[in-house]
Amino acid sequence: MGFYWKIFLLPLVFLLTVVDCGGNGSGGGGGNPSTPTISNVTFMPSRLPRGTRISNNLYVSFDWTDGGGDLSGGTFTLIYEGKYYTTPLTAAVPPINPGSTNGHVNQLYLSPFTLSSTSGAPRIQVRLTDNAGNASSLVFVTNFYQT
Repeated sequence: MGFYWKIFLLPLVFLLTVVDCGGNGSGGGGGNPSTPTISNVTFMPSRLPRGTRISNNLYVSFDWTDGGGDLSGGTFTLIYEGKYYTTPLTAAVPPINPGSTNGHVNQLYLSPFTLSSTSGAPRIQVRLTDNAGNASSLVFVTNFYQT
């Protein structure tokens, strides 16, 4: 009987190790300090007429962290009406410097898109992706309205 428990011990230890290593996904990184986070997302202006073509007339500000320090070459992605619109972070004001691990972006003009014909608060989500491909959790934008 002593031999059989040894056969099952190694796979059991492996299984318990794999199950215990999963991240919880909170904070944008699931426990990975190199994954960026985004918070305090604000659109300016906060109201635009429905059907408006967005092209240098809507910008976003936000706070960010990135333990890997490689967000400067990354992207800002907006998800609106099921479509993804990506803006390079090289256009951020102030610039995100290489090696920086946290900061605030005052102004990032969004890539062009057209608002739908629906009035009210649209469902908009945003996220950051760093140069290594690590993406933050999706964050809902709550301060924007289509009139």
